[in-house]
Amino acid sequence: MDRGEEDNMNADRREMTDTCLIVSGGPTDRKFAAEFVKNRKYPYVIAVDAGLAVCEELGLVPDLAGGEFDTFELSRMEELRKKEVWATDVHKPEKDETDTDLAVRSALRAGFHTAHVLGATGGRLDHELSNIHLMRAAKDTGLFMEIDYAKNRIFLLTPDNEEYCVFLKRAIFEKGLYDFMRDEG
Repeated sequence: MDRGEEDNMNADRREMTDTCLIVSGGPTDRKFAAEFVKNRKYPYVIAVDAGLAVCEELGLVPDLAGGEFDTFELSRMEELRKKEVWATDVHKPEKDETDTDLAVRSALRAGFHTAHVLGATGGRLDHELSNIHLMRAAKDTGLFMEIDYAKNRIFLLTPDNEEYCVFLKRAIFEKGLYDFMRDEG
C-alpha cells in the first residue's frame, strides 16, 4: 500500500469516528437502510422513536433511544432495552422541539461533528420540512447533517460563505443530468 492509499484510509477512519448515525422515526426504505449501514461503522447510534424499529430490523444496537415514544410504544422500548442496554432520553409530547431535533442536540453533546440521518423524509410534510430546516440550525452549532434515503441525499453546502441548500438526486450521478431531467419529465 502506498502513502496516498494509507492517508485515504486514515481519513476515512477519522471521518467515521467523527460521524454518528441518527435513525429518525419517519418511513425508511429498509433495503436502502441495510445497504447504507452495511459497510459503515458508527461509534454512536441514536434511535428516534419509531427509528428504534428500524434499528431492531437492521441489527443496530443504539447507544441512545430518544423521543416521546408515541409511535414506538414506551413499553416495547423498555422490553428491548432489557436485552441490550442503552441510554434513553424520554420526552413529554408537549415540547417545542421535534424528536429529531433533540437527537441532533444529543449528537452535539456527545461531541460529533457529522450526523448521517435516516428516516427523516417521506412521511409527514411538516416533519420533513422541519428536518431539512434543522440542517441549518445544526450547521450553526457545529454539526454537519446529511439526510440520506433511497432517492435522495440532502445536505447543506456553503462554499465561500454563501449558502446553498443542495438536493442531489442519486440518479443524476448514475445517469447524468440530461437523462435524469428527461426521465423526470
